[in-house]
Amino acid sequence: MTQFENDTAYYRSKLTGDVVVAQLMSKAFSILTDAGARSEYLRLLDSISASPDVRSYVLLSDKRSGGHPEIEELVRLIVTAEEEYFVGGTYRGMLRDVIAARFRNSIGDLFFKMIKFEKPVVAGLQGRIRSEFLGWTLAYDSRIATTDTVFEFDNARIGIPASPGVTYLMPRYIGLGRTMSLVHSGATIDAAEALSLGLISGVVDDSESLEEQCIEEALRFTKQNVHVHKSHKKLLRPTGKEISLALERYYKQASDAIMVLRSSGADSHY
Repeated sequence: MTQFENDTAYYRSKLTGDVVVAQLMSKAFSILTDAGARSEYLRLLDSISASPDVRSYVLLSDKRSGGHPEIEELVRLIVTAEEEYFVGGTYRGMLRDVIAARFRNSIGDLFFKMIKFEKPVVAGLQGRIRSEFLGWTLAYDSRIATTDTVFEFDNARIGIPASPGVTYLMPRYIGLGRTMSLVHSGATIDAAEALSLGLISGVVDDSESLEEQCIEEALRFTKQNVHVHKSHKKLLRPTGKEISLALERYYKQASDAIMVLRSSGADSHY
């Protein structure tokens, strides 16, 4: 088994030719809330970046779960949990604050990692895709979805603002006005509309052909001069400094929103 072949509760990965393919599993949400799971996934990305034998990366979402029960429970804990958090007998703060910081920082780490990722990377989307996951994949080179995929912009209902994948990158794809309309109204759109807006790059009929199409797309990027591909990424994407500032703004707004939820009571939001 190579460093690219993993079978965890969060993802499974394999090496297909010179493309690493990772399939998120039903417990993939733990990558955002569990430090060990996040470190394990980040190590995979670092290995892909460093290996001269890997030319591109494909990430496939899990059709069975879009993280909806998990995000509902996470927000509930962030708002209502009163337990104290101890490590080795040492008090480290309130559990709800630790959970909120871990979630917020995980989003920032993963997003920043993909902004700086130099090799071609393609996301395969299926099932119910939350706006946060879509926003993260907007840092990828391409996104392909199955025809039955739906995209849900439900931050307004949940009470936590969208992260920079949505608020910073999405306006670059579809314009500020359309972005504001989707996120303010809590809209749900299908794959056909996402394609027409430019949020995804292609649509396939079923899950069986999704992986194949994503690999073909990733290989298509590597058939040209790869050094130009890297240059285009640096020219087209916001700089690390711009993303750092966007993340700082997100952290502040997320913290303010959590305080509002706590003061008004979680029950009124579910």
